[in-house]
Amino acid sequence: MSGFASRSRSFCLCVAGVASIIALSGCAADKPPTLAERVAAAGESHAELAKLIAEATDLKNEAEDDVRAAKKAIKKAQKDLDQANEDLEKANERVVETRRALADAEAEAHRRGFVPAPPPES
Repeated sequence: MSGFASRSRSFCLCVAGVASIIALSGCAADKPPTLAERVAAAGESHAELAKLIAEATDLKNEAEDDVRAAKKAIKKAQKDLDQANEDLEKANERVVETRRALADAEAEAHRRGFVPAPPPES
């Protein structure tokens, strides 16, 4: 019986050995990436990062252009507003002058005894 037990034990050891090799080969698939794989991944990562930076830079430049355009528009609008305020001030001065001239003319007319006809009723 010792021969049979020995063969049986050898067979079991062989099966266990094959199972161990299969199990270890499965573990080998989960090994960490090689240096070449890490360099390639880093290159892809850097390329993606460079692309993101380029896109962000483009968006920043567009926003800065928009800010400059808005400031230019505000400056032009401020200049137009200043001109309009000057025009308004001059027009108000003319109104004051013409009202004073009208009041002087009406006073002179009353002094001379001229009474203007009342405005026609509508």
